[in-house]
Amino acid sequence: MKILFVNPYYPPWAPGGAEHSLEQMCMRLSERGWIVEVLATVFDERVLDERRHNYWIRRVRAPFHIRPGQDINAEDYFRTTHFRNSMLKRFHELDLPDVIIANNAQAYGVVGILGRQLRVPTIGLVRDTQMLCEYGECMDNHSARFAIPCDGFLGASFCSIKFQRVRGVIGWRPLPAWFWSGLRMHMRRKKLRSIVRQFDHIVTISDALNMLVRNTLPQLTPENISTIRNFSTQVKPTDKQEVMQFLNVHGLIAKKYFLFAGRKTYGKGADLLVEATAMVRNTHPECQTLLLGRGTASKTAGSGCIDVDSVSQSLLLGLLGQAAGLVIPGRWQEGLHRTMIDAIFAGVPVICSEAGAPPIDGVVNGLTGDVVPCGNSEALASAMIRILGWTSVQRENCKKESRRQFEKKFETKLLLLKWNEVLSAVVEKRRAKEE
Repeated sequence: MKILFVNPYYPPWAPGGAEHSLEQMCMRLSERGWIVEVLATVFDERVLDERRHNYWIRRVRAPFHIRPGQDINAEDYFRTTHFRNSMLKRFHELDLPDVIIANNAQAYGVVGILGRQLRVPTIGLVRDTQMLCEYGECMDNHSARFAIPCDGFLGASFCSIKFQRVRGVIGWRPLPAWFWSGLRMHMRRKKLRSIVRQFDHIVTISDALNMLVRNTLPQLTPENISTIRNFSTQVKPTDKQEVMQFLNVHGLIAKKYFLFAGRKTYGKGADLLVEATAMVRNTHPECQTLLLGRGTASKTAGSGCIDVDSVSQSLLLGLLGQAAGLVIPGRWQEGLHRTMIDAIFAGVPVICSEAGAPPIDGVVNGLTGDVVPCGNSEALASAMIRILGWTSVQRENCKKESRRQFEKKFETKLLLLKWNEVLSAVVEKRRAKEE
């Protein structure tokens, strides 16, 4: 079977976890024996075609340049006809695949057109809440079980202004600008949802997202929407000596620091973790928090937080293994935290907020970590103190249950089996329809 993934970015040009998760997925599917190709953009003078592991990356040259790993917001370009036409033109130079998969909402439009033009089965991957609400303020600070996406352009307008006011992006804007912003978001969201309905199948990366999508699009039946979680990171961790050297340089003590991995944004709750760490240090002065990822956390001075830019995947895994726990304090509906999967595999405790997938798809409250209310730094600090006070028996129980959860939800053989079922069913269903 030949599978083509479409995504605007691909590592090393990767602004988020969706691209790194796709890279792991391509490795696993190609190792299984399927023919895998990725259609993406390139932002410098690199070669357009590159063979990596057992699959091909086919690229389209974009009209701007960035450095590998540079944070860039190219959303506006990815919505243009230039991007769409460039991707379509490049696709027609490739051999026809059996299935085309849109890796996230940015690729829905291109894949929707290709599916209609070529009568090739299509699958839409839902990795975040973009097609439900672009800003997410309507769903932030809620459990996924109770999150309700805004509706209509008035709801989108309110969501837009609340998003910008809470994050301090801009001041109060003129009333017409609110409506215009809401109308644009409403139209984009309406278009995304119409494309999603045309896909042969929808795959969400977590039960939390599956729940949100089905509640928003009730016409989707269990036959055409599935949950297949992300693969764990197939990278050898950095050796312990190098990890300890990193810790020494930054003044960190093994098993006495907590790890945060991701963009240091309001939505990710980095500010809450800074506040919580300062509280924890009142009773546990040796405790610190390592903030890894792009951006800069605010008010870290004197809080016990060490702010470091992104590191390699191998070093991240090494640092995770030496941490007291992983903290996911997000306010927004996290699709499925990539480092959480690696923490579960390693048996490292996870503290998360109620928002999004971690409390539904990953953390067993009180056993493999703690689930705390959204936006509550005091509750976060209390959970960190509890984890620091765990006995050796509690930590061993955490490892055992984490391993059980990993085998139940994230084992590679299980995920490959699910992908085989979905891909085979989609292809057979389309063939029967064509006949």
